Amino acid sequence: MVQFEKKRLQDGTLHITMTGKIDGHFDGAVVLTDVSSAKRVVLHLAGIRSMSSLGVRQFEDFILKLKGHEVVFIHVPPAVATQLVMIPGFCSGVRVESAKLPFVCVACGAETSHSVPWRPGIASDVAPKCSCGATMELDGNVQQFLPS
Repeated sequence: MVQFEKKRLQDGTLHITMTGKIDGHFDGAVVLTDVSSAKRVVLHLAGIRSMSSLGVRQFEDFILKLKGHEVVFIHVPPAVATQLVMIPGFCSGVRVESAKLPFVCVACGAETSHSVPWRPGIASDVAPKCSCGATMELDGNVQQFLPS
């Protein structure tokens, strides 16, 4: 089940923070009622833990209903990033600004999530520093999470 936290910004943007699992029961109707007067809709997705194959379809239908609005994704988690990279045309028309990806320190084993710009191969250029002083590495293959 996905939970929504909605906030209208001074510029008229509707900012929606989503948390939970996107599956076949995903229903964004509660968001659609507040969208009509918004020029821009920003979806903060860092709280999405998983996305099933049925969830991909439900989420795509939800995004299609936002047609006519500028839709922006921020802090896209691995569960959504992999779908965006893998499925051509998934959420077409949406501007993705950033992905919140897993990083690991090879020196001490520490792990963290860190937001990076949604650009090809950018992860190593903006990798966080670990508290031990080493530069962390993306925990996975960059092509798995970011566009190529």
